[in-house]
Amino acid sequence: MSLLLYVTSLEARAGKTALGAALGRRLLENGKRVGYFKPVRVARGVNEGEDPDAGFMRQVLGLPEPVSALAPAMPADELALRKAESARRGAVASRVKAGLDAVARDKDVVIVEEGLDDQGSGLALAQASGAAAQAVGAKALLVVRPTHRTKPEVVVSAARSLGQSFIGVVLNAVPQMHQRWVRDELMPALAQQGITVLGVIPEERALLAVTVEDMVKRLEAEVVLCPDRLGPLVENIMVGCLTLDNGDLYYRRHASKVVISRADRPDFQFAALETPTHALFLTGNADTSFYVLEKAESLKVPVVRTRRDTPATIAALEPLLAAPTFYYPQKLERMARLVAQHVDAAGIFKALGLNIALQGA
Repeated sequence: MSLLLYVTSLEARAGKTALGAALGRRLLENGKRVGYFKPVRVARGVNEGEDPDAGFMRQVLGLPEPVSALAPAMPADELALRKAESARRGAVASRVKAGLDAVARDKDVVIVEEGLDDQGSGLALAQASGAAAQAVGAKALLVVRPTHRTKPEVVVSAARSLGQSFIGVVLNAVPQMHQRWVRDELMPALAQQGITVLGVIPEERALLAVTVEDMVKRLEAEVVLCPDRLGPLVENIMVGCLTLDNGDLYYRRHASKVVISRADRPDFQFAALETPTHALFLTGNADTSFYVLEKAESLKVPVVRTRRDTPATIAALEPLLAAPTFYYPQKLERMARLVAQHVDAAGIFKALGLNIALQGA
């Protein structure tokens, strides 16, 4: 019989998939057969497509099952029809058990991820699916992304709502400015209530990054040079040269960056190219300097053109930057290192029923 790890959170985008992927890979490295299941995913339309979390986990874990089996969708109109709580929970429980039975065959461990979405849709459904997963023996791991608004009593309440299945909490993506508060106030308050903290993962800028290609697609921009070099993660975006310092000093403040500049400012562009830069995004209708293109080509730095002006370009990128995804091998590598350094993975696996001497980072 497979062991089940139910990964849940207080809200969407807490890092459930990232943590699950890192733990799953750690188990694979230690010879375990690992599966994945998202009990219920709220679908808003017939053309919505497959669940991206499940698609990524399928790749990470090398699973043969189709994405539709790993994350079965429940249409939104079906949710509306399920008025009675008992009827809803019964239907969800039966779907969860059937889905788990299908994906758990020949698996040592199945990572079960809560399906709450960005808008909080399907909260009752997610809770019902969680209850069903716990009913079949899953152990529950709570992922919390603490902010200055996080109240210890809310975390305690969520943990206690998971009952005997709860094994502990992982505090994820803790900003540097909150680390002292987490260490001196939040963690002692949780410990006083008997809540085990199994990890405190610091915020890492690379996990909030997007790629040059993501930015190009968002802007529907033209790639003038080096279309084969759009894969690097962009941790910083620098605009023009908004400082009295010279350009070289300004652009050396950040690595892993792209620079957004008006097309008619080759002085900015040359200065940026003297420093490590993933791409130049040139805005407006002015022609691009031949000398800038020549320099960029020699350095193999992509040059991207958009007819938007600079403020409009930044505004168009804001939704992308506000909701970065985790679906990149580079991000998984970073997260795996963070988990190895800051999470008691052995403690999680022991609570799950596994006693293994962990190998790998």
